[in-house]
Amino acid sequence: MNLMVFESEEWGQNLPLTDHRGKHLKEILKLQIGDEIKMGLVGEKWGKGQYLGDENGFCRFIWPIRVFDAPPPYPLVLLIGTPRPPTARRLLKDLTTLGVASLHFTPTDLGEKSYLQSSLWTKNEYRENLLEGAQQGESTHLPEVHTHRNLHEALKALPAGGLRIAPDLPKHGLSQLTWPVTPPETVTIAVGPERGWTEKERIYLGENNFQTMNLGPRNLRTETASLTAVSLILSRYFW
Repeated sequence: MNLMVFESEEWGQNLPLTDHRGKHLKEILKLQIGDEIKMGLVGEKWGKGQYLGDENGFCRFIWPIRVFDAPPPYPLVLLIGTPRPPTARRLLKDLTTLGVASLHFTPTDLGEKSYLQSSLWTKNEYRENLLEGAQQGESTHLPEVHTHRNLHEALKALPAGGLRIAPDLPKHGLSQLTWPVTPPETVTIAVGPERGWTEKERIYLGENNFQTMNLGPRNLRTETASLTAVSLILSRYFW
């Protein structure tokens, strides 16, 4: 945890030791009274506060004046065939750390439709995973998260224009990726579920201007393909 990120209702309040951030301060960082710590508010600036120790089960701080700008998200959008909830939690955290701007999750023909009925989505538990990712990436900005009823609805919700990429096996029929010389306004990446896209879905993606990015001949897990594709884009267009 490189930056403690707080929701607006938490700012200025003592932090329970039962909170994962409180546990991290005590058990991992092993802060001593008077130690400085970076603290920020979701979507806003951050500053350096001071740890005052714990009392009656709560961590106490001198709260900072927020004076430093957090790095903004990159113009990266991901469309993801909804994976199992444990996989989705890891993806939400890691993609936030990498700095993506928005995430769209959709059921697919070969994916399990019930995944979107998990409490991760129905009770907005994913927010905690976003906060963990932001704290690791030292930013206060969280990606927008959207869930959709089907691929058609998800594609309509994506930003228009920019570069659209679908990491896929080279044997399948999307047109091959042509890299723009200059960074596009947005890059949208469509990653299928564990069992991949169906041929019908690939055709539909192609009709919506997605080009294939070859990640090699092996079948990759959804999270591996997502993180690899984002890293390749960032290495090419470091906005």
